Amino acid sequence: MRICMSSILVMGCTEGKNNDTMVEESHRDPAFEALAQAIETDLQTAGNPNAVFAVFQDGEILYVEGWGETEDGNTIDQDTRFRIGSVADSMTAATAFVIDTPMNTPVVDMVSGIDLFKSPDRIQEITMQHLLEHSGGLVDSVGQGNDDSLASFMETTFYDEMFIIAPPGRFWNASNLNYVVASYVLEQYLGVPYGEGIESSLLSPLGMSRTTFDSEDISAEGNWARGMDLGSEVPLETDNSYLAGFSWSTAADLVTFGDVILSGETEILSNEQHSALVSPQISMGLIEDKLQSGNGLIHYEGISSNAGWHDIDIIFQNGSIPGYGAAIYLLPEHNAGFISLVGATGVQLPSAVISAIQYFGLPEAGDFPSEALALQDLSLYEGTYIDDWNVGEIHLTANVLWLEVEMPRLDEMGVIYDSKWRPYTKHNFQTKIDGYDILLRFEMDSQGRPEFIVHRAFVGNRVE
Repeated sequence: MRICMSSILVMGCTEGKNNDTMVEESHRDPAFEALAQAIETDLQTAGNPNAVFAVFQDGEILYVEGWGETEDGNTIDQDTRFRIGSVADSMTAATAFVIDTPMNTPVVDMVSGIDLFKSPDRIQEITMQHLLEHSGGLVDSVGQGNDDSLASFMETTFYDEMFIIAPPGRFWNASNLNYVVASYVLEQYLGVPYGEGIESSLLSPLGMSRTTFDSEDISAEGNWARGMDLGSEVPLETDNSYLAGFSWSTAADLVTFGDVILSGETEILSNEQHSALVSPQISMGLIEDKLQSGNGLIHYEGISSNAGWHDIDIIFQNGSIPGYGAAIYLLPEHNAGFISLVGATGVQLPSAVISAIQYFGLPEAGDFPSEALALQDLSLYEGTYIDDWNVGEIHLTANVLWLEVEMPRLDEMGVIYDSKWRPYTKHNFQTKIDGYDILLRFEMDSQGRPEFIVHRAFVGNRVE
């Protein structure tokens, strides 16, 4: 797939929304054989990590299967815990709506004491809505330090070291810090530690008893999956358990959560709250409005395959954390979805994604939308841009096939970077900096001229 999303897996059929039973693997429905083969092919490519995959519709699991073994040596199943990374962002966002958090009030007015010493004025502009849709303008950081609580992290590492690289609310730019701050706001708003607040407000009412934001009890329980990172097993660590990305969940619990996102059938969300939660909020700029960020969720108006572009609505979220890759895919038209949990860092199962969608009906492929096609004339992007925080000046000159770039500050620091930015989609370019593959995009002003170069670690403002 060209526009990549994430992973998947399978096995059998269950009855009832509590997903208490699972049919043996030998009873695999032949209708899912092609999907199972696609999953196994993707897993072989990834080095055969532990994994589980579930397909559901109308709140019922149609097919779920596990690969590998749990910590206590049993077969992985729908109740095996995996770490879920940023999939937990969706739960943080849902909790914000459940407790009726003010969305458009500056967070400094909601919680006293929030500050940012390096960006004291800009922090005043950030709202909860900005954080949930990833338009807060915060530099991207895992936000992981030696702090023993979320409050400790905020009051030391965040306040002292973090900063804002873009005007809050101006455009989408993913940053883990958006959800660190959102989690802190919820913690202070509820008056209990973040994990306890999520559990009491969201997880317990939904019956998601095997989703936890506290790793302390995982080591004592055998039904959890080990993860691999760069060929090495990731140790079970309980440090920084207040960070949502290090949370644990299961295929069955995520089916329950996915069904709530699709149907809104729960007493803890009003129809108005559910509608606001699942609404797209801001363009992500990759293929303009066909890919939008919502509240802890990503909204697709189509996907691409080797055959071309398929017009289909998909609500999605994935997570990558050392040792684990997780994803939830929702198909509103079918009131259905599928869950992928893999014990390897950020592993995606692209063949399985297409196969799972095909089960419900993948629309015929057509031409790629114009938003997915790069401009022929690259001179539009020429000029000088400045990022005061990280890379400094960025000088761009157009070539027929790419943009030539000079970054004097990186030259002085001895940082190796590719001098060519190659077109990817409209206003998006690929390159390398310090050995890492980088996707950059240009954000336009009201006249359609490039105003910003946008990346998670830096934002360049055009000056000439």
